[in-house]
Amino acid sequence: MFRLRKFLTSLFPGHIRSVLLCAAAVLLSLLLSVSIGLQPGIAQSAPLSAPTADVVLDGRVLFRLGSIDGFTAERRANSANANLNRALRTTPPNTLVRVNVSRRDSLTTIRVNNRHLLTVTDSDFMVGVTPTEQAQEWTEILQAAFARAQRERLPSHRRAVTWRILAVLIAAITLYSLVYWFRRRLWRQRFRKLRRSKPIPYGQKLLQPALIGVQASIVSSFLLYVCELLPRARVARYRVFQFLEQTFNSTLFTAGEKTF
Repeated sequence: MFRLRKFLTSLFPGHIRSVLLCAAAVLLSLLLSVSIGLQPGIAQSAPLSAPTADVVLDGRVLFRLGSIDGFTAERRANSANANLNRALRTTPPNTLVRVNVSRRDSLTTIRVNNRHLLTVTDSDFMVGVTPTEQAQEWTEILQAAFARAQRERLPSHRRAVTWRILAVLIAAITLYSLVYWFRRRLWRQRFRKLRRSKPIPYGQKLLQPALIGVQASIVSSFLLYVCELLPRARVARYRVFQFLEQTFNSTLFTAGEKTF
């Protein structure tokens, strides 16, 4: 550690603070990009203004359903999600889950293992797209999601995921320790200046909380990455994000035509 410190000091004489500031900014941007990239994707067909609900499998949003007469979007999505989980739970990992489109009495429906999943309605697709086209697109999404979910339940996949988590954990601990060492070094420099009654630059005062933010970003990014690899953790992550979204987007009160 002493040799590393001596090498960095000789490499950046008089510019350690600037280098650390740039490194912290770059690292924060990189970790933020990784965290955003790990969020579950959404294949949205309904307009943003229309009430919609997520169809989810293993914590991944597949698409969204709209409301119809007598059935809210949330009720339709909950029914579809329950059927998806039942099909995944009752189908062996080495058996293909059958997803097909059926037309009966001018209705276009999607069936999973010969059981009704949902009926495609006008609230589920954009103008210019037919119910059959939308159903075919969703069928492909469902088949890919089932194949991925079944693959993630194989022992070989679990072993591979375990090694990946260990590798990322070692990298996260190393990066966290390096940032911690930088923070402790700056703190000792600041303490020596205080003892000598020397003024502390404003940039150095801001660098300590910035490095703490980098450490927090490393931990949160690692947790998000682990959640993306493990189905149960991914489901928990999705529920947490849904709870936060509903909490911060819920209407407190209405004044005239405006909601707050």
